[in-house]
Amino acid sequence: MNADFKGLTGATAGTGTSANLNGNIAGALSSTWKANSLTQTRNSNGGAVECALNTIAQTTASTASIDPAATFTVDQAWGGKIQSAIDAAWAGDTVDVVARAYTENVILNKALDLVGLGSGTTTTSFTLNNGASVLPNSQGLTAPMVNVNTGAKIQDGVTLASSGGTVNVGQGTYKENVVLGKSLTVSGAGQGTTTVNGGQTGSVFTINPNVLATLSGMTITNGMAVNGAGINNAGTVNLNGDSSITGNSANIDGGGIENKGVVNLNSGSITGNKANQPTPSGGGIWNSGTINGNTGIVTGNTPDDIKP
Repeated sequence: MNADFKGLTGATAGTGTSANLNGNIAGALSSTWKANSLTQTRNSNGGAVECALNTIAQTTASTASIDPAATFTVDQAWGGKIQSAIDAAWAGDTVDVVARAYTENVILNKALDLVGLGSGTTTTSFTLNNGASVLPNSQGLTAPMVNVNTGAKIQDGVTLASSGGTVNVGQGTYKENVVLGKSLTVSGAGQGTTTVNGGQTGSVFTINPNVLATLSGMTITNGMAVNGAGINNAGTVNLNGDSSITGNSANIDGGGIENKGVVNLNSGSITGNKANQPTPSGGGIWNSGTINGNTGIVTGNTPDDIKP
């Protein structure tokens, strides 16, 4: 195994179980626990290894109470690397990152809690590949650029992105309902390449108040909601680049977009959406806010394109 754990300042595993690693260790140990009098050592391959390391392990957990989840603490001041901890962790583990500005391009392909221990905990970028999942306790660790590939979730990219940052979404279909609670650019690979499919379970994108969102390079489709099936906007949204909002259905109004804030129609198309009640409707856009730009891209919606 070639993983480098220099700077991995601590690891804990299981109820009542802890393992402390010397900050200068470069080796394979990630966490230790004891069950049925058998002591096992977890490495990044999930197997048992024998190591001559300066390690202290204290185990008080009974077999019945053991929780296999581990927590890894990383500190760049000791040469610690986020990627080393992620590689060592098993799905369901936690990686705690001491508050600093890290310069890593981190790759994630498993389900983990990623926690920044204080404000200003950042890294250069994240790439989320198939199998990646940012678990619910994740917070405080961000990057200005997050790449989301097929099999990962845009919403996880949003969680890891710094306010004002960019989430790049790769080719493929992403079946989810995305909520933007911070200002971001979400950029796909093109409307014929990247599809965000709402699965008829709500708005495809929800943009919260005081959020500036830029959406480009994707097809937004198959949203179904009472209002704003494609995009439910209470902030400011820029529609840029090669984008299409199509095939969305609202029970009352705003098949394509429900706008209570500002919509800037810079390019793309809003077509083939519908609002199912004749009043108030707005098959393309239901607008109670401000629309700027080229309203000519809103066409072919049912029963109307823009209202009021």
